[in-house]
Parts: sequence; C-alpha cells; structure tokens
Amino acid sequence: MYEFSVNYSYRIFDVFASIRHVGKRWSSPSNVYQLGAYDEFSLGIDARVSKSVGLRIWGDNLLNSRGLTEGNVRGDQFLANGDFAKGSMQIGRMILPRSLWASFTYSF
Repeated sequence: MYEFSVNYSYRIFDVFASIRHVGKRWSSPSNVYQLGAYDEFSLGIDARVSKSVGLRIWGDNLLNSRGLTEGNVRGDQFLANGDFAKGSMQIGRMILPRSLWASFTYSF
C-alpha cells in the first residue's frame, strides 16, 4: 500500500488531494484467498471564511473504484480443510462508492 498526498494553501483556501493504492493481499490466516488491488482518489477544498466560520467540500473515491478493504475476519476457521470452492461467495468489507461531502463549521 502507498499513499501520496498534496496540500496547497492560498489566502483563505486550502486545497488537498490524495491517491492511495492498495495492492493484492491475502485475507485469511492460512493464505487461502486473495483480495484484489484498488486505487482511491480524494480531492477537496477548505475555506476559512472568518475566524469563526469555515466551509469544506470534498469527494472520496472520485474514480469510483471497487475493492474490498478486508475479507472475512473469522478467516477460514469454519471450513473443512480450509478450502474454498472456486467461485464460491465470500464476505468482505467493500470500499464506499464515489461520495461527495460538505461541512460547515462555526467556532464560538
């Protein structure tokens, strides 16, 4: 896995971007099945409107990549001989699809 991030500030604005690559990796204690690789790209802008007011808009997974962050946390402990049938369904936690966010902050 690697991540590359950049930030740039200009007057009241902060712009930020990040690209993260997660490679193939084993997902069970006995290295029975692999999770595929994926990339995530995020981008956003932060504005300090005043000392007490801020606005942030950003997007996550802008390339709408698909991937699993982890597989079955119990691994293969319930399988006979720790064997998966080819094409069988496995559980895992997927990365979220493309998402856009906005936040408003007020400090007092």
